[in-house]
Amino acid sequence: MKGGQGHHIHIALPTVMVCNSMTAMMVSAASRKRGECTLSAAQMRRLFRAVHQARRQYPGLKLVQVVGRDGKRVEISL
Repeated sequence: MKGGQGHHIHIALPTVMVCNSMTAMMVSAASRKRGECTLSAAQMRRLFRAVHQARRQYPGLKLVQVVGRDGKRVEISL
């Protein structure tokens, strides 16, 4: 991602820290309460595990790349 001065901003978060069992339970409960998603905590953990494996298998894979009208770019990658 490029900041206002044209610098890249990298926010590195370990997958294990973000995608763990506790997070799966919290995200599952919150999303079911809001009616946004019906994944159980076990299904969420499987999804997190798949993301973790994909990150190892395809490092740097771009998941989202958006270019705004003003030319600002936002990229989200594994």
